[in-house]
Amino acid sequence: MHEFGIVERILKTVRERAGERGVTKVKRVRVVLGSLAGVTAESLRLAFEALAPKEDLFRGASLEVESRQARMRCPECGSEREVEFRLPACPECGAGGLKLLSGQELYVDCFEGD
Repeated sequence: MHEFGIVERILKTVRERAGERGVTKVKRVRVVLGSLAGVTAESLRLAFEALAPKEDLFRGASLEVESRQARMRCPECGSEREVEFRLPACPECGAGGLKLLSGQELYVDCFEGD
């Protein structure tokens, strides 16, 4: 499961930022997850629950996932819409080359700790 690798990178990022700020105990980690990022919120939570307790810094911490819906814009007519998957052509005018505005995000937004 690549989710474990993703969560390892999330923990590494938070570990580094926590060290810079003198945080010794992380209580909550918040990530932003786009609907086309290729991973589900539930699988991230499961991997977090398996990996986080192995380190004192993260023991007892929770993972909060903010979901972002994918959005695309047509370069021809300017139509913009939320999508469940990448569209090959604009539903309004039929033009190709739609631009993905959001939906592939996966990043640490913030964390709380002492």
